Amino acid sequence: MADLRHQNPGQPPLLPPELQEAFRQALLQPHPRDGIWTIRNAAEWLSERLGRPVDPRRAWSWMKRLGFAPLRPRPRHRERDLAEGEAFKKTSSSRSFS
Repeated sequence: MADLRHQNPGQPPLLPPELQEAFRQALLQPHPRDGIWTIRNAAEWLSERLGRPVDPRRAWSWMKRLGFAPLRPRPRHRERDLAEGEAFKKTSSSRSFS
């Protein structure tokens, strides 16, 4: 009895090689909407190209496989005072530490 697992190539990858390269090229550019490639943005891009929904976790794994890290904007407080923040930055950076 032979072991037939060696003859089973498995399921083809989600992204064919040409789409992998297109995804890599897209990730090198800023995202068209907000300039940052988040996991959700990557999943939407892949969904549009494949014509079916793509789970964000799958998009994350493809980003990682292609050598990219998904980015996320820093959180901002809704009620922040921009003038107060700028004043704080000026005073805190002018201190000298001995």
